[in-house]
Amino acid sequence: LEVDFTEGGALSSWLPEDAEEQLRDFITQIPGVVRRQQHLMKSLQAWEFLSQDLAQEALAALSDVKDRQQLDALMLTLRAEALLRSGRCDEAAEDCIQALKIFPESSTTRLVQAEVNLRLGYPADSVEDCNQLLDLDPRCAQASALRGEARLELGQLDEAVLDCDWALAHGHRSAAVFVVRGKAHRKLGNLREAIADADEALRECPSSCEALVLRGQAQLEMREASAALTDLNKAIEMAGAPSAVRASALASRADAFVALQQYQKAVADCDEAHEW
Repeated sequence: LEVDFTEGGALSSWLPEDAEEQLRDFITQIPGVVRRQQHLMKSLQAWEFLSQDLAQEALAALSDVKDRQQLDALMLTLRAEALLRSGRCDEAAEDCIQALKIFPESSTTRLVQAEVNLRLGYPADSVEDCNQLLDLDPRCAQASALRGEARLELGQLDEAVLDCDWALAHGHRSAAVFVVRGKAHRKLGNLREAIADADEALRECPSSCEALVLRGQAQLEMREASAALTDLNKAIEMAGAPSAVRASALASRADAFVALQQYQKAVADCDEAHEW
């Protein structure tokens, strides 16, 4: 039984309500697929926590299983997902490696590993993971979207746009995919397309700071500094605590202030962005 993941890493809700009962039946009918029923229970518990975006609780549900050899691929993948979302990417990578040793054909584990590699700063490895995943499951829109993000990091802009186009056309419609495609369009100089993608991202997720920054940057490059300032102000306010998105918004707002000849404000934004 294959588990699917959404854009943000949370387990999707596409499985039927009786999925737990089906898994129980599966385990009793085919002994040895998962080593012990308690492992299944821990997997299901971690699964439930992840579906509620409770990564730490998911890790706690799996923490008392000490022997890595006793963990099945599903449990390792669940733990890798929880570690990824907790920012512990090195540990997540180890779990993915172990899970793939047990079940090399797992598209779910390969998808998690692709995201882990991307977050660790290895976009080429992420592309390779996505390629292998798409060989296993050519219909996996999430893999195409993730490969698009990795290709954006590698500067393969046209390919990134095509990957995002395919993912969106095959049901993986999310703010993140629109933002990735918009960033690629912006770097290609397609500013109106970038703004259109930012607009779509904000329709999908009105609180997307990245979409606001993207639209503000594209507007700034179109010499619409006042409109850009509105979006960038909102992004900075929504971002709150220091983060990469906030720093990017501050740097872009400094450019907007320069364009509007508000130099002291530009200096203050540059100082804050540099501190982060």
